[in-house]
Amino acid sequence: MAEQEIDTIKHLIEIEKSAALLITEAQTEADKKIALAKSKADANFKEQAAKIVSEKEAAYEARIKEAAAKYNNLLSEYKTKIENSLKSIDFFNNIAEKYLFA
Repeated sequence: MAEQEIDTIKHLIEIEKSAALLITEAQTEADKKIALAKSKADANFKEQAAKIVSEKEAAYEARIKEAAAKYNNLLSEYKTKIENSLKSIDFFNNIAEKYLFA
């Protein structure tokens, strides 16, 4: 009877070893799947981030060009206004001299 109990315990230990081996293999497989999923997620994240950065950079460059064009336009208008006002001052000085000091 003792021998039968020993055989039963050995058999149970063998089953436990097999179960532990199955768990280890399952954990290894799960770790591989997790690593693959993480790698894909990281690649997808990097791709999406690069796309967003590219879009934002393009929008930034467009706004810079727009601001530069607006600045150049305003500067040109200001220069024209100043040049016209200088001509008006000369005209005013000539008339003032003609009527006041003639």
